[in-house]
Amino acid sequence: MDDEFDDIRFYNDVEIPAVLKRIPKSRWLVRGLRREILPSCPALLEPALDLIVRNYLSIRLGSIHGIDQFQRKIIGKIVLPWILKHTTNGLSVSGLEYLQKDRPYTYISNHRDIVLDSALLNYVLGSNELKMAAIAFGDNLMINELVTDIIRANKSFIVKRNLPFKQRIKGSDKLSRYIWSLHQQGESVWIAQREGRAKDGDDRTNPSVVKMLYMSQRKGGMSFTHFIRDSGIVPVAASYEKDPCDLLKAREMHKRATHDGYEKKEVDDLLSIYIGLRGDKGRFHIAFGEPLQAEYKNEQEVAKDIDRTIHSICKLWPTNYIAYDELKRVKEYSSMYSNEERTDFLNRFQHEKADIRLKALAMYAQPVLNKRALDRNRD
Repeated sequence: MDDEFDDIRFYNDVEIPAVLKRIPKSRWLVRGLRREILPSCPALLEPALDLIVRNYLSIRLGSIHGIDQFQRKIIGKIVLPWILKHTTNGLSVSGLEYLQKDRPYTYISNHRDIVLDSALLNYVLGSNELKMAAIAFGDNLMINELVTDIIRANKSFIVKRNLPFKQRIKGSDKLSRYIWSLHQQGESVWIAQREGRAKDGDDRTNPSVVKMLYMSQRKGGMSFTHFIRDSGIVPVAASYEKDPCDLLKAREMHKRATHDGYEKKEVDDLLSIYIGLRGDKGRFHIAFGEPLQAEYKNEQEVAKDIDRTIHSICKLWPTNYIAYDELKRVKEYSSMYSNEERTDFLNRFQHEKADIRLKALAMYAQPVLNKRALDRNRD
């Protein structure tokens, strides 16, 4: 009998072996790994090396028999350590003291990178013997069978977007019930604070996310505050010293501002995933806030509280302070960075048009503006 959540749920342990047999058959994946291992491979040797890569993948994945093993042994032990070693200058964490090992949480996070925000959160949780979270992914990212298989094998479920109004209501109710069912099974969940990445750097929670989460339990009569507390909502702030996709985001924002009806192509998301994984990120910090425990009247109050926490705990890097000073034409934060750091950062944008350069700098400066606004409101 089909499960009502079959079209949105992540793969189960029974399905994993067949999925992991499909993955090594992907020519795109095999060629990508071969080019990573031996970028200057002579064309004559490419077929032989591709066969070696495919066989290696088959052997490694053939030893995996469940979703937890895939997450821990492949993603947690091979993929993410490689990314951290080769594309970052280190990972740091704060706020783990707020989390208990045996309870599920709903992590509501800012969203900077399509894949790594949630993946690195799970890496941190798993490394600290905490429950790893099921991850919400938009269906627009299910670009092909390979990407879909990797995402759903990594304990990710699907959020359907761009539905007609009536279907959207039903879809939200179904998603709400599915997330609550995970919570009842003791599973944590990660979900972005709004649809899409904050390309302008302004981390703001869409109250509709909170409204969707509560939808299924509102019908059952659970009070709003009881639901928020029982869900264990934890605000999370992911902070990259350098965003590999900064210029891609700035160019997209420029196109949207100057071209009526601009629509992003499917390949753009794939490119962002690739550059986000492979590009230099500098240092990375992930900060956990305290689980929400206050009295709340509605989703708008919850969203504002999540925003206050994210703006407060978000790690600011020299790049953020440099961008602020450059945009404001001041040296207010000059003690927070060196001349070498300033020159190196600004060189990223030296060949860009002025409009794009300003949008990129504004993206980095926005977290500083948000924290300053927060501090003013506290005074």
